[in-house]
Amino acid sequence: MTEKKMTFEDYLYDKHGRQYTGTDDNMPDDYADWCERLDVDTVVEWATEFGEKKFLDGMIHGQRQTAQAIEVVQNAIYGRKDGTTK
Repeated sequence: MTEKKMTFEDYLYDKHGRQYTGTDDNMPDDYADWCERLDVDTVVEWATEFGEKKFLDGMIHGQRQTAQAIEVVQNAIYGRKDGTTK
């Protein structure tokens, strides 16, 4: 199963949820109010953090795909996952 890709809105929901202390019933309204009170500098800062996180996540994902490809080639050549001959 593929992992859901986080959007900036998801990131904001997470930021809000970490500081929220009310009930679940009031959370959506509080989130809307909270968003309206955010200043531009804070949003820019968080957007930058989010972008950096997504960039790093992409690099890590790429490294995992490369490692998996190497393992497939090793298995095809040597017949073993550890890359050694039988």
